[in-house]
Amino acid sequence: MEFHPTIALFPVLDEDDLNALVHDIRENGLHQPIVLDRQGLLLDGRGRLKACELASVEPDFITYQGSTPDAYILSLNLLRRSLTRGQAAMITVKARSVSEHDDRSDNAA
Repeated sequence: MEFHPTIALFPVLDEDDLNALVHDIRENGLHQPIVLDRQGLLLDGRGRLKACELASVEPDFITYQGSTPDAYILSLNLLRRSLTRGQAAMITVKARSVSEHDDRSDNAA
């Protein structure tokens, strides 16, 4: 599965956190679905998707209906992650660059 470029700016779960998530999903199931955009790019749930694969649990998917996937990704992940202010600032700057590049590509088509 392909990921939206903005999600790639965030670190993946470390091994301990991933293993804990695998265990929880095996025991309790997947509580939050994986979020895809209309083109099928993953916007949220990269760790949950990997944990489902490792736990042999079929993931649930929903489609994001909004028009600002970058803002959606940043909103979810900047609040959810244990990032320093510097890391959050750097990710935000890089995300703006990715978004601007995508906007230029859309306008060229």
